[in-house]
Amino acid sequence: MDCDGLERIIDYTFKDRNLLNEALHQTQNKRLALLGDKVVALMLIDSWYQTGGSCYDGNSLLQHAASNEAMANRAIQTHLKDMVRRQSHQSPSTHGLATDFEAVVGAVWIDCGKDLQTLEKVIRQLYVE
Repeated sequence: MDCDGLERIIDYTFKDRNLLNEALHQTQNKRLALLGDKVVALMLIDSWYQTGGSCYDGNSLLQHAASNEAMANRAIQTHLKDMVRRQSHQSPSTHGLATDFEAVVGAVWIDCGKDLQTLEKVIRQLYVE
């Protein structure tokens, strides 16, 4: 596990390293991932709402950017996939990579005290990096 490397990628330093360690353990990160899934959706839909776009546009954004495929691709492109401790040496599935991505977002959400500006910055790093 490369905690420092992940912090560099997302440009965020954890106050509680236990949250980061939990997020980077495949067998322990499911609760953080469930939270992170909803937090990603919140950030995306909030961004959409501010544009004045149609409901169709909002739903399309969620289906695309918050899909397992999109989050798994970001986990690969940001090298997050290489930082997660896995149970076996098998390549992680799309769902597994998306779960890891969501767990990191969930961990940041809790660690930053649910500060939307901090979280938005981290999510931008993950989607743009």
